[in-house]
Amino acid sequence: MLFTWGINGQAKFTTAEGLAQRDGDLDYLEQSGTRRTISLAGGWSVRFADEPDGAAKQVNVPSSFESESELIFEKILPFTPAGGKNYKLVFLGVSHKAEIMLNGRMIYRHPGGTFPFSFLLPRDLLKASGQNKLSVKVNGNLDKRETFPFKMSFLYPYNNKGIFREVFVQELPDIFVGEYAVNYKVSPNGNRVELSLLAGISNRKFGRSATDSIGNKFDLQVTVRGSGSEDGRAGSADQKFSLEPGKDQELTLALNISDPRLWSPSSPYMYDVEFRLYAGDVLLDEAVIPVGFYFFRPGDNSFNLNNGKFSLKGVTYIPSVSERGSMLSYEEMARDIRL
Repeated sequence: MLFTWGINGQAKFTTAEGLAQRDGDLDYLEQSGTRRTISLAGGWSVRFADEPDGAAKQVNVPSSFESESELIFEKILPFTPAGGKNYKLVFLGVSHKAEIMLNGRMIYRHPGGTFPFSFLLPRDLLKASGQNKLSVKVNGNLDKRETFPFKMSFLYPYNNKGIFREVFVQELPDIFVGEYAVNYKVSPNGNRVELSLLAGISNRKFGRSATDSIGNKFDLQVTVRGSGSEDGRAGSADQKFSLEPGKDQELTLALNISDPRLWSPSSPYMYDVEFRLYAGDVLLDEAVIPVGFYFFRPGDNSFNLNNGKFSLKGVTYIPSVSERGSMLSYEEMARDIRL
């Protein structure tokens, strides 16, 4: 969808197609029985930064715009904050700079770039009743003081200004697994995988009940199993620890997998890595992510994948088709490359 409007300026919008629009469309990021993902795709009001609220128009997000002006995107959060929950706001792509406000208060400043970022919404600013307004002021301009090149030219990508990738809120429990990472090393003969698993734990359970109900002793359990559980458990590790309310802690666990099934383009086998946080027998939080293991190294005028010769075929591809640029879906990128 393309449209142009302006009073003090002019902006042409292009709406993304093929990106996640509903809550369930984001399940590819992780699976969880203790978390809820709330998509913020769809209708947002937008206006120029120097215009009053009444001048706002409706646009769909994700989308991008063409304008030299700063624009303010606003949306009423489509949920009522619940007690004992935390809410993490996630942007998968905003360009170029952004200032983010909740109910008129500045809560985050995105310094620039198109990389994903996320942060917890402040509890003291979220209204338990009434509306909560999220505002995103976007400055998409590039100039020679901050980046090079600062104008689109041949073989350089189209500059998608705006909230041009998925944006959503993740509802988390009071005590939860925050950032996590899976690092691994495959043995040269391919019969062993050594994993280093990192997890950040946050305790946001305050008040007298913080220690009365479940205490401050926890157990992080990490299990690796074949995707879909058809092969059962491949390995597991756990670590017990204490964590006071209002504190964070980073944990590192190690485990090994013997005789793994390795990933390859012809046989893209995946494992599920399951992070589960317990207080006694009570499951507090979980996150399940897909991971593939492979062993890749360069040789003499060749490549080696999982101890077999591998022909690497590819192109340098910059998604830059008309006004949609990097808002293309995976299927559209694949079709574009084949053409």
